This record gives sequence, structure tokens and C-alpha cells, in this order.
Amino acid sequence: MKLVATRYKLCYTLTTGGHPTLKVTKEENEQCEINLTIELDDDDLAIYIKRAYQKVVQNIKIPGFRKGKAPQNVVEREVGRSTLIRESLDFLIPEVTTKAIEDNNITPYARPEVSIDEVEPFIISAIVPLKPTVTLGDYHSIRLEEERKEITNTDIDEVIQGYQTDSAPWEPVSRSIQEGDLVVMDLKGIVETTSEDNPDSSIPFIDQNDYEVIVDKANLVIPEFADSIIGMNQGEDKEFTLTFSDEVPEPEFAGKPANFSVSVKEIKERILPEVNDEFAKGIGEGYESLADLREDIKKQRTEALEQESIRNYNEQMIDEILKTTTIITPPLLVEREINASIENMTSSVSRQLGREISLEEYLSVMNKSEDDLKEEIRPQSIERLEKSLLLDQLIEEEKIEITDNEIDEEINRLAGDSPQAEQIKELFSSEETKVSLTNSLQIQKLMELLTSIGKGNIKEENESN
Repeated sequence: MKLVATRYKLCYTLTTGGHPTLKVTKEENEQCEINLTIELDDDDLAIYIKRAYQKVVQNIKIPGFRKGKAPQNVVEREVGRSTLIRESLDFLIPEVTTKAIEDNNITPYARPEVSIDEVEPFIISAIVPLKPTVTLGDYHSIRLEEERKEITNTDIDEVIQGYQTDSAPWEPVSRSIQEGDLVVMDLKGIVETTSEDNPDSSIPFIDQNDYEVIVDKANLVIPEFADSIIGMNQGEDKEFTLTFSDEVPEPEFAGKPANFSVSVKEIKERILPEVNDEFAKGIGEGYESLADLREDIKKQRTEALEQESIRNYNEQMIDEILKTTTIITPPLLVEREINASIENMTSSVSRQLGREISLEEYLSVMNKSEDDLKEEIRPQSIERLEKSLLLDQLIEEEKIEITDNEIDEEINRLAGDSPQAEQIKELFSSEETKVSLTNSLQIQKLMELLTSIGKGNIKEENESN
């Protein structure tokens, strides 16, 4: 996202509450950002250097003076003027930037990005993101059909098979590994990575003794892992290389070869119970018969599919509305969303590895530059940000409000009859959590409204009211 030509450039001065004047240059662009350049002359800077001196002098010992009593010129000569300037930045930058923003009647949408351009004279620049502009299209004319699924006997059978499998005990066997077995093994795995700087690098992603693996291709990250160990016997060792698919949950492993070392220690198989009335009595709190179990499964699966259908419909409506909406987002917000995504990626890898991983190491594993990675995730980051802005605008457009009674009712619903009900209520008593809860309820109301619009029921509802 590139900045377009600026609309205007304005240079002016302002006073800081009795302090010397500041020279401020203001540029506004058409991407909802204002660039401020603030210049402090020596008199301006002297005010902040003095405050920095008052802080530094309390923590420095200078021969010939009691602690905290050395005059400013002596302290400045001792530590250097640049040190005092650095010490002043913690209060200088926010105070001067805030004053420039307030005196120019600017309403920031998010935290400004501030940088130091020069020290002599002292000049700082601030990019101030304004509220994004969201121009809605005719979303009231959008119509969508809802796709619904019916629960079949096959669906119920699959759930029962899951119960059957979960309740089955594992028994040791004296044979080679087969599909469906549980295998206890010592397992090591190393991902091979390459880059221009380090063409022969690799990174371990698992090294665990007595690791349990169920030989099920459908649930293994690399399905071919099952084929590689089927036929092995207890006490057998094997090394092999497999390749992660491009759709692997961990993007840093996508398409990368991995070297595995396996030592089989034990092989077990499930002893499946017979599915009958007696089996049904052992599921959950118990059922009188297998028929009762099947009926309850059908009820639960129907409710789950209903919720899934609602979620899918909501997502489709938002996607359709987004197509008719024009959104201008400050580039600064986009960059922050991208950086947040990268931080989440590195955190995810750190959890996988059980240790902190730096951005440089992550990029090496991904075999990408930081710029390449940013451009790769930019479309998703923009879409995520725009959907959030769209929801906010729709809530404002439809004047969706939440009353205190509605918040209390939702808190009581979440607490329910739980033994920790009072703790849950206490958790939601803070203003911060109430704001979050309010937003959640607003989105819930909005999605109900959008569903009525999409199904063409909105007029009927208005008439009935």
C-alpha cells in the first residue's frame, strides 16, 4: 500500500503552555495519515535537558559534590550532553508530540509512530494515523442462500466408532507394526533448511524418548510417516527422510525435508468393545440403550451443524459486504498488523520447539527475507484488518447498542451454575472486560441483523415490530 500525493503542507508555530514556541510542519495524505515534523530550538531543548539532569544527578557520584547536588553544567560535562538528551526522550517525545497533536485538533485513531530525524537542531517526525474511512455499499440488497446439512446414520456411526476407539484398552502385541497400532518409540526429527548464508543448516524439531504415536495416516502431520514404520518390530531402529507438505500447520516447515530416527520400544493394539446396549451404558453418564445413545448423538450433532452453518453464513455475508465496501486504511496500521502476524508466527514456532526463536532464525528456516515474508502475508493482514474495520462501521451504521442489563444477563449466562460463578462474575466486573464483552454482544446482534438481511427477512421483522 503506497502513499499518494499529499493534499497540503502547513507550517505553523505553537506554544507549549508557557514554554518556548515549537516549529511544526504538517502534511496530510489521502491514506488517513498526518505527518508532523516538530523542531525544537535550543531554548525548547533546554527545558527537557534540565529535567533529564534532575533525574540523572540523583544517580551519579561526582567528586567534590554530594550526591544529587552537582550543578547541571558539571553533570553535563561529566556524562555528556548526548546522554542527557537520551534521558529526556522518555518524556520529551510523548509530551511534545501530544501537544502538537492536541493544538492542531487532530484525533489519532491509534498510537503515532515517532522518530528522531536530527539532533542539532532537534527534529522529530510523527506519523499520526487517523480513523480509517469505511464507505459502505448497498449491503441491504445482498441475498444469500444458507447451506444446511442433515445428520445421517453414517455420521452417527462415525461418532460411535470414536467412542468405541476411545474406550478401547491398548494391549501389547508380539508382531510387527500395523495401521492403527500405538507405538512407543524414541524419536528424533531434524528439518533441513537452506539459505544463501547457510546452505547446510538444519533445526531439530523433536527429540523425545518413549514417544507415543498412533499409526493413523489421517492424523499424522506427514502421512508417509506411517508407511515408513509399518512392518517394523520391537527393538528395531530405522532412519528415513520425509518431506513436509506445503499445507503443514507450521509454515516454517512447509515443503522442507525432515530426517527421522526411530527406535521401536513397544507395539500395542486396541481391543475394541462390542457396540450394544451395555456399551451405551458406559458412555458419558450412561444411556439406557444404544438407541438412546444414537438419538442423543443425533441431537448434539444437529446443534453443532446448526452453529457451523451460522458461522459459515456470517462469514459469507461479511465477505459479500466487503466486496461492496471501500476502505482507506492508514499504511501504519497495515504495517503493525503485518508485524503482529510475524510475531505470532515466531511465537508459535517457539512453542513448537520449546524455546525462544529469533526473527532471524525464523527467516532462515523459512528461507525468506523479512521483506519477502511481509509481502507474502500482506494480503491476509489487510483482509483481517479491513474485516475488523467493516464490523465497527456496520455497528455504528446500524446504531447497535448494548444496555447494562444485557451485559449483566450475559455475565450471568457465562457464570451459569458453575461452582466458580462468583469468580467468573468478578472477572467480568472490570471496565476492560465489560468493553470486550460489549463489543462481542454488538457483533452478535450485528450478525443476527445481517442474517435477516441476507435471507430477505429484514422487512418482515420491521413490520412485525
